[in-house]
Amino acid sequence: MIFYTLEILSQPRIEFACSTIEIMTPESRNIIDHRSGMIEFGIHSNIDFRVESGTGTRVQHADRVGIYFPDEKYTISPIISKNAETQMNSVSVRIDHMRLERHSTSSVAEAARIIDDLPADSIALPETLSLSRDDTEVFISTMRSLISTRLEHTAAGRLRCLSLWYELAAQTDSAFRSGIYSQLEKSGDIPSSSYYHVYRIKHYVTDHISEDLSVTRIASAIGLSPDYAGRIFRRECGISLTEHILRTRVSLLRSLISSESSSPLSELTARAGFKDLRYAQRVFKQKTGCTMHRCRQLDTGITLWHNDPWQTPDLETDIYRQGSAHGADSQ
Repeated sequence: MIFYTLEILSQPRIEFACSTIEIMTPESRNIIDHRSGMIEFGIHSNIDFRVESGTGTRVQHADRVGIYFPDEKYTISPIISKNAETQMNSVSVRIDHMRLERHSTSSVAEAARIIDDLPADSIALPETLSLSRDDTEVFISTMRSLISTRLEHTAAGRLRCLSLWYELAAQTDSAFRSGIYSQLEKSGDIPSSSYYHVYRIKHYVTDHISEDLSVTRIASAIGLSPDYAGRIFRRECGISLTEHILRTRVSLLRSLISSESSSPLSELTARAGFKDLRYAQRVFKQKTGCTMHRCRQLDTGITLWHNDPWQTPDLETDIYRQGSAHGADSQ
């Protein structure tokens, strides 16, 4: 597996954020060529893509997160025999000062060791990531919120965009780490690190999010004392376990609002584990910046569509689509 470790040393800047509907042909190509300081998150629907880079070739499957880093040239082509439609969501940031290191290993245990040794302010990002269906919906919803917010062109909007990008990065880091520890658990090679306990805590919260949850109940379920569970969770995640439960409920609720537009909000809040609708409304607005009703309007009422999203002056020679592989190589 190939993954990167990233320490951010200067404030990221959103370079582009778009959601497009594209008709791909078998000859379509995208080129992403050593974009200095830029990291791109992308997720698309319906079709798979072949991604060629200096480290080899991989398949970027539909509905999986793909991440593109500044130290590589990528040639991306659809794996199709006839024209096909796909919806593409992309967000890219430029980070002028960062520590980015690439890791390549076939050992899950070695990957876990690298992750365990990371400083507290570093994250781990894979080239491609498979999320659960619910997490995929949350990821796409967060991307679309970022895209919609960027259209505001305000100082507050720019800050919120950065907050949403950090949320995407954090979700990717957390899901990648959880996947590594899940593989170790299945192999019987159980790590003893505190982050492994945090992984188990998060897994339990996700599985029981619609139920009454407390630090005492969670700690008891995984064999830890409440004080120790709360302490290691805050140390590893920077927030309390109670706050994590609340954020998980809000993330699930936002996903449900986006995917089930006809369901009553009272029903959706209950499924997310909120027992009181008014409390849920207050917390949702506090965490997302908009009401549940407004969130539903944004998700159902805004479609971003561009004939060619990459044609902006600072990017048109950097990322582009060509009609054939020969045309792409000639640039």
